[in-house]
Amino acid sequence: DLGNGANLIKGSSNKPLNDNQWHNVMISRDTSNLHTVKIDTKITTQITAGARNLDLKSDLYIGGVAKETYKSLPKLVHAKEGFQGCLASVDLNGRLPDLISDALFCNGQIERGCEVALMKADLQGPSTTCQEDSCSNQGVCLQQWDGFSCDCSMTSFSGPLCNDPGTTYIFSKGGGQITYKWPPNDRPSTRADRLAIGFSTVQKEAVLVRVDSS
Repeated sequence: DLGNGANLIKGSSNKPLNDNQWHNVMISRDTSNLHTVKIDTKITTQITAGARNLDLKSDLYIGGVAKETYKSLPKLVHAKEGFQGCLASVDLNGRLPDLISDALFCNGQIERGCEVALMKADLQGPSTTCQEDSCSNQGVCLQQWDGFSCDCSMTSFSGPLCNDPGTTYIFSKGGGQITYKWPPNDRPSTRADRLAIGFSTVQKEAVLVRVDSS
């Protein structure tokens, strides 16, 4: 974020990155505002318009962000907690900082030396990892350090594995309609909207959802 709002660059990789193996990530920006993300051997680039000078007066977070910041992250960022794993060889413009000694403060369990940490039972990585069929009904599998969880928010199902029917309503033969209106002081500010709904019917033609914008 250079002051014009956050720009999201999604790296490309043909294999999972949560396989408990080492991966190399490089993020750079040149004078023409060309942003480059390199994950192992895969490179993604994006040119952004607007300001070119990065104001570094705020804090730099590594491994997570402040708790109150998670809710403002882009929707593609599913993480709601700090990084769990090992970091090595952090390079900031050619400088190799000491992540513990140079830090203003550290939160959580952070120790020096991955070789020792990986011997501990609670840091050996997840015993159960995300698979294609981990979550039902198009639920999104979220890898956790000790297993996984399912995000069912954009499905019509609920439960730990998105296989429990969500709240249901029946519309009788006479037809029905439910109308919602955003309160003036609580209208969301967004350029992208997503709607998920499940239905079951034998009717040939029907209106499921209508959205009007003033």
